[in-house]
Amino acid sequence: MGLPGWTDEGLLPAGCWQATMDEVHERLVLDTRHPHARATVFHGLAAYAGEIREYLSAGRIQLDGRFVSRDGTTRAADGPALIVTVFPSNLAELELLSAEEIIRMNRLFSKTDVIADDEGHCEPVFTELHPVGNHIAAYLVVDEDEDLWDSGRIATHPALAERGVVELAW
Repeated sequence: MGLPGWTDEGLLPAGCWQATMDEVHERLVLDTRHPHARATVFHGLAAYAGEIREYLSAGRIQLDGRFVSRDGTTRAADGPALIVTVFPSNLAELELLSAEEIIRMNRLFSKTDVIADDEGHCEPVFTELHPVGNHIAAYLVVDEDEDLWDSGRIATHPALAERGVVELAW
């Protein structure tokens, strides 16, 4: 099917658009104003999608953020350009993971208020910590909470209601 063309504002039309990785590359990397810079984020997404498959056999990944626009920059200094939301198809798979696998899988998701010093301070050293450098923010959400997730995302940033998101299934 392919992703729709850009609106006059450089966004995807409102809605959730199903896509393949090839379609994501074509529209969100090649058909933009910053294709070379976006290639880094795309390769990070491809690696991320491969890693998440090691822990979850099926699910959906929604893509949002500046990366899902024609003109948005992808500089890591500006914060994550791509917001990845993972919706696993079968939550029971998480219960089958070993403790070591859970620790490794947790590294795939964004953290807030990370305490990482060796002096026992109880204040966050990092206010946010994201996988794939600072290019991608990633969150795990269950299907039952999808409406809550969307309403919170839109309440925080009302303009998001007018733009489309991309969804990849595996």
